[in-house]
Amino acid sequence: MAPHVSVAVRAATASIAGRQASWIATLEPWLGLGYSPVSLRRFLRRAADSGQVWVAWGANSPASRDPLGLLVVQPGVLLGDFVALLAVRSEAAGQGIGRALMGHAESKTFVDRRWLFVSADSANRAALGFYRKLGFLRVGRLPDLVRVGRTEILLRKGQSTTRG
Repeated sequence: MAPHVSVAVRAATASIAGRQASWIATLEPWLGLGYSPVSLRRFLRRAADSGQVWVAWGANSPASRDPLGLLVVQPGVLLGDFVALLAVRSEAAGQGIGRALMGHAESKTFVDRRWLFVSADSANRAALGFYRKLGFLRVGRLPDLVRVGRTEILLRKGQSTTRG
């Protein structure tokens, strides 16, 4: 595991968000699900225009460098917010980027909402373990949600389960 880096989380412009699509499309689960950079770019730009995208930068990185991770949070889902996408560059894995982005989502969500939701493919053990370590609990199964024959696991974290 690589050492943790100091992370700054900032709102993403549509331009910055859209530029991340090419590397996100090379990662699982998006690669295996057949998401193209074009469709991801369109989604990320729209979400950024709505203020739903945040990026993580290494705090000591020059501003010209690409973000190390990206988060999309959709508001107003089941009395809470929903993490629609969390991606960390392969070379930054294990450095606390995902944890920092999820911490940002929690701090924004729990100001005025009760729950933060996320889902992961039932075969994605790494993601499920990551979310459980952050205090998320499984609340449901969603068969055929993203692809026929695949099951998403819905996880939820409430204000009372927030860990420091």
